[in-house]
Order: sequence, then structure tokens, then C-alpha cells
Amino acid sequence: MAISKSKLFEAIVAVEIDRRLVDALKVNSTLNDCNPEEGKDGDNTPVYIFQGDASEWASKSTLYRRRESFMEDANKMTKIFWFAQDYEVLLVDPPRSGLGEEVCNLALNGSFEHIIYVSCGREALVKDVAFLSRAFDVLDCTITDLFPRTSSIETLVHMRRRGIK
Repeated sequence: MAISKSKLFEAIVAVEIDRRLVDALKVNSTLNDCNPEEGKDGDNTPVYIFQGDASEWASKSTLYRRRESFMEDANKMTKIFWFAQDYEVLLVDPPRSGLGEEVCNLALNGSFEHIIYVSCGREALVKDVAFLSRAFDVLDCTITDLFPRTSSIETLVHMRRRGIK
């Protein structure tokens, strides 16, 4: 929730498939005054939370972005409104299998200037970064050993679209 307090973004859209994590995020966003469903007009960036598969979201978002017009007056609480928006940053924390083709294509063809990629799957990370390197450069990479005495590591990669300063 710290990012919602930073005021770096106009809005944050979270898409999560796990119902438990969606519920926890809703509670957390309410506690931190950034849940627009609560009707508070706080100083924090609103966090719009949707349960769903990121690959399905990416496919629908790509479809809506291709349309010349969309429901501009749609309620911000509906997915349709958010599918067609332009975004600056894509933060992903995929399963060990990686992002999937739909999310990678959305990253390449969308409006994202930056990608923040959190990974616990080394092979998938290598595959996804190679794919995303068609349009993005790696700026930074950090490796963290959160689970000592195991082969598991967490990797954080910051990528920036070429041509963006």
C-alpha cells in the first residue's frame, strides 16, 4: 500500500486471480484510505481491485485498445473502463511458469513505459525478459535470497521501453 501513498500515479489497477489475496488487498486498501469503493476522497491514490486472470485481462485490454471508441463515461468500478486505459507502469509477479503470451503481448503493444517484474522462476524470467527485450531494456536487476538454504531466489527486474528518458 506504500505505493498508493506516494502519489506517483493517478490510479492503481490490481488484477489478481486468488480470491484470498483479492480480499486481503481490499481490506488493506480500506485500512489505508485508498479503496474507492468506500467513497473516501482521501489523499492517497485509489486502488481499483479486480479478481481475474491476468492473461484474460491482457487479451480483453488488447481488444478494447484496438477499438476507436469505448465507454468513456463508464463507471470506473467496471472492468470495461479500465481495459482501454493507457498505463505507464506494469508491475507483474507471475507464477513460476511466467507471464504467458497474452501478458507479454500486452506489455509490448500497450502504453507501458516501465515494467517491474518480480520473479521466483528463473527459467520463466529469462524467457520473458528475452521476449520483452524486443521493446524494453533492462535498467536494474536485484536478486534477493528470501529463503536461505534453498535454491529459491526472488528477482526484481526494472525494464524501460526504448526511446523513453
